[in-house]
Amino acid sequence: AALPPPEGSAWTRAWWIAALAGAAACAAALLLPRLRTALFPKLAVAALAADLFLLGVRFHPALDPRFDLAPPPVVTWLAERARAERPHRVLAEYQGLMPNLAALHGVWDARFHDPMAPAAVSAFVGGRLRPHHRVGRLVLHSNRRDPALESYLGVRYLLTRHRRRVPPPWRSAFNHQGGRIWENPEALPLFFLPAHVEPAGSQEAALSRARLNPDFAATAAVEGSGEVRTQRGTVRIARAPANGFELEVAGGGGVVVSSVSHARGWGATLDGRPLPLLRANGAFLAFAAPPGRHRVVLDYRPAGWPIGWALCGAGALAAAWAAWRRRPG
Repeated sequence: AALPPPEGSAWTRAWWIAALAGAAACAAALLLPRLRTALFPKLAVAALAADLFLLGVRFHPALDPRFDLAPPPVVTWLAERARAERPHRVLAEYQGLMPNLAALHGVWDARFHDPMAPAAVSAFVGGRLRPHHRVGRLVLHSNRRDPALESYLGVRYLLTRHRRRVPPPWRSAFNHQGGRIWENPEALPLFFLPAHVEPAGSQEAALSRARLNPDFAATAAVEGSGEVRTQRGTVRIARAPANGFELEVAGGGGVVVSSVSHARGWGATLDGRPLPLLRANGAFLAFAAPPGRHRVVLDYRPAGWPIGWALCGAGALAAAWAAWRRRPG
């Protein structure tokens, strides 16, 4: 109420007036004892409905069916590869797939501002791309090349403008309306066994090594991994449900490294038994697998999720109980 009316369309001004009028009407109903019980609930619901309608109708309009919302051919091509191939990531130069257009079409993009662990991931990726990067600054993929970083993050496809030229190992795979797609044949799987694992005493030490690592398939810095070891084996993603991964690990045993962000809430089992998790390259999930063939299940379930469900259920039960108590006799 103390600020001037917002500038813009008549819808914006109507929302401002409705919000103030609704607040004033609700306050008046609360101050008058005769209206407090009978009128205030109805006024509050009506004011909120008007507020949400007037604010949202112009920002989230129903689009005319004449508009073509189909993705361009290059995005359709990427979506088909995402369904047909093993899980991989996609990059687009600058803001080609923003905001969240990749996820809308089922394509996994490399989120440099990962909401699960923004500081560690930003420090790792930003430190590789820009020497003076500070955590919190936006990290966008431009024409600055870092083949080792792109391969480690499992980036198999890159979307660019038509006339962009990308050096090896990238090779042109598809060129159509929407841009040119490049393929990286050296992209690593999301989970793999590097040839060597070196112990790191702290997260800072692991990040320092990872920023200078020229080949992540050859070496990984893992906190709490013990002695330097050489390892061989295979890792296959059997299934990728909504909140985790099911892996098949086989070989002589070793530390499986990933490009999936390490964060609180991850849990793992090895053949049904709890499996401790490690942190690789300062920011990503890792775990030690014994020799042989094993099934590893990774599940992301942060503590706030069951607590939120419990509070939601308690609130619903309390509301139902209050309604039952106030039912007409």
